Formats: sequence, C-alpha cells, structure tokens
Amino acid sequence: MVSSDGKDYHSVAGMESEEIEQKERAMEMNFDKTQARYVRVAVFNKGIIPAGLPGEGNKAWLFADEISIE
Repeated sequence: MVSSDGKDYHSVAGMESEEIEQKERAMEMNFDKTQARYVRVAVFNKGIIPAGLPGEGNKAWLFADEISIE
C-alpha cells in the first residue's frame, strides 16, 4: 500500500496465500510505477501450522529478511 500523507493508503499490489505457497523462496511483486512518500507492507502468517507440516499445531512464525523498493 502507498500513501502521500501517511494517513490515507491505497493498495497497489497483492498476493493470495495460494500464490505464496507455490513460491519456493523469494517473492517479487511488480506494479505500475507510482509516486509515494510512505509504503506499508501487510503480511499475515497461517496462525496455526497445519497438520503434516513440521511444527504442526504450534503457532506459525513469519520471517522477512529484506524488502526492497525501487
């Protein structure tokens, strides 16, 4: 999401969880060139790790080690 005043944001790109699950590692989002002073990135984890995955039944973590804006 982007904003020029830091109060009113509008979405410029998004990705559904099904798309994310198909990615192995790095994710890249492209969108039309836009000007903004503020950028907001919203991400949500699975909540509880589903059965059949390592750590099943425990709270899920979410890690982001780098966000680049060009």
